[in-house]
Amino acid sequence: MNDEARYNRMSSLIDVRDVLNKRLAVIGSGGRMGLQVCELLLRAGVGTGEDGRICLIDGQDVEVPNLLYGYCEADVKKSKVDAQAEHLLEINSSVNVNKRCRRITRKDKGEIVSLARDSHLLCWFIDDPVVSEMTNACHDICPQVQAHFLERADVAEVAISIPGVTPPLTKTLGHRRYQSIGGAQALGVDVSFVTSFVAGVCLRLLIGDGKGADLLPAYGNAPLYVIGLRRALMFSDMPQDQIRSIYVVAV
Repeated sequence: MNDEARYNRMSSLIDVRDVLNKRLAVIGSGGRMGLQVCELLLRAGVGTGEDGRICLIDGQDVEVPNLLYGYCEADVKKSKVDAQAEHLLEINSSVNVNKRCRRITRKDKGEIVSLARDSHLLCWFIDDPVVSEMTNACHDICPQVQAHFLERADVAEVAISIPGVTPPLTKTLGHRRYQSIGGAQALGVDVSFVTSFVAGVCLRLLIGDGKGADLLPAYGNAPLYVIGLRRALMFSDMPQDQIRSIYVVAV
């Protein structure tokens, strides 16, 4: 398929040639956030050039509850990375997919560091104590993005790490306290709101400074974004009337 025709509607935002050969690694790729972010980045052309690549890392299989986001009934009992790779190839047969179907442990530290050296961006969509050790080891190698939903608050945190520019991810994530406003997990449009924002962050990092400015609000290289979902976002020191907003936290 002609790339010019495929990406014509994106030409006002980015030069797609800047992302075709980018190499992306996604740890925890098969979760609801990782799944949607990978799809959005692929649709923007990431990993489809001759030297491009999307590396999927996830150790879980698709289960019935996962059908709420992105998977099909035929995917149940498949590994998440196999099902995800099939889906990405259906969207764009030119994508170069590298699959690693396993849970990351401390023994994989050397492999993750090596992967970072061969990637333009690492994305982390898992919440595990091992992650902190891994992100610190990769901090001076390549940019990183880590994003997660907080279980007891309708809030998502999105942090970025840029070598020589921002602090490590461990200095930005998990240091603020939030008050829960409801027991329901964020679903549907709220998840899409966050994943679209995360994909924009990733594209901006992949493209580089000075480009892709229209993809995100002009926050520069802010290391932490806090996204309020549902009705309100309540910090312990903030009023209770903030409606689905994005806050930049200077760390």
